Amino acid sequence: MNWLDWLVIFLYCAVIVGVAAIIAGKQRDIHDYYLAGKKIKWWQSGMSTMATQLSAISFVSAPAFVALKDNGGLKWLCYEFAVPLALIIVMMVIIPVLHRGNYISIYEYLEDRFDATTRVVISIIFQLGRGLATAVAILAGGLILSTALSISTAAAIIVIGIITLLYDVMGGIRIVILSDVLQMLIIVAGLFICTYAAIALIGWDSIFSLFPKERTMILDFKHLGFRTGEDYAFWPMVIGGFFLYTSYYGCDQSQVQRELSVANEHAVKKSLMVNVFGRFPVVLLYCLLGVVVGTLFSEIGALNQMAAHFGIKFSEFSQLLQRDPDRMLPIFILTYLPHGVIGFIFVAIMAALMSSLDSGINSLSATTMKDIYQKYINADAGRKHYVIVSRIITVFWGLFCIAAALLLADIGQATR
Repeated sequence: MNWLDWLVIFLYCAVIVGVAAIIAGKQRDIHDYYLAGKKIKWWQSGMSTMATQLSAISFVSAPAFVALKDNGGLKWLCYEFAVPLALIIVMMVIIPVLHRGNYISIYEYLEDRFDATTRVVISIIFQLGRGLATAVAILAGGLILSTALSISTAAAIIVIGIITLLYDVMGGIRIVILSDVLQMLIIVAGLFICTYAAIALIGWDSIFSLFPKERTMILDFKHLGFRTGEDYAFWPMVIGGFFLYTSYYGCDQSQVQRELSVANEHAVKKSLMVNVFGRFPVVLLYCLLGVVVGTLFSEIGALNQMAAHFGIKFSEFSQLLQRDPDRMLPIFILTYLPHGVIGFIFVAIMAALMSSLDSGINSLSATTMKDIYQKYINADAGRKHYVIVSRIITVFWGLFCIAAALLLADIGQATR
């Protein structure tokens, strides 16, 4: 990477932080901070939700799964067949109840339905689980970016974490959603650029002749998922995916908070329909990228060229890919794409990472504020006080996730 790539990355981060600073001056209360005053457009909410689901791990790992990983291939697509089934239940049963309650934290519903103890226990479980899950996402993104940007994993974690935390603290859910819309557009553009570049290098004929036929199978109806190697068969992925996506779209604060930020139930349903019809084409593009880049990685001449670009022996390069297939896409980008475009693609990877982190941190802040602080610590403060405390809580959770990611990275290095 050269100065042009870094300039592209810097400009992207500056725009996001600048917009967050503008939004910060317009927040009057926690409904503005956590629900954007219910003024989010349905298409913005839908694109934001999709951006969060299609994370940096998906951008890098999905193509690697299709191309290189053991037992991988286009089976990845089977999960997507469960999305419309799950969203039917979410739209018909779950979202109408939560939206009518005018909640900020979805766990407020548990107090209305059961009691305060149930609400706070489940909320705390969510906060601990989501906090650690967000830390793992930061670590995964840090590993990817450290390879690409030639910096340490710890430095990558701190840079991404601090930038995300900065705009999240200032802009609340509105900047989370608006940045996710931009991030979704950048992610899709990045996928198209990488796919086009790989096709231009190898040609369509090579794709059909060189890509392993066993990896092109999508639907495996023969296996039920009870034995080793059957994990990605049709039925286990669709049944498991149905429960996964029902719980994620309908019962996870980080996702549902977006749906609570639109004006009414009808808008929520349109927002979720964006995911019903929009997710599959994007995931298909991930998989197509895996096919075309994977085909390139099956050619000895291309592998030699990539090894020479990084200044390592061919045998060491092969072992590196075998040990860590997720390096496939960053290696392709750094070897074959021009400067400036490299910066844009890594902005896409950063955008995919940030879209997962910002929603996680904001949802943690929302549940802590509503389920702990406002209920048990200070129930009668003014609107401005709650906005200030909300930002402090957001800082706390951001630093917690960054620290946990650094700790996990340190443990990982110590156990190698």
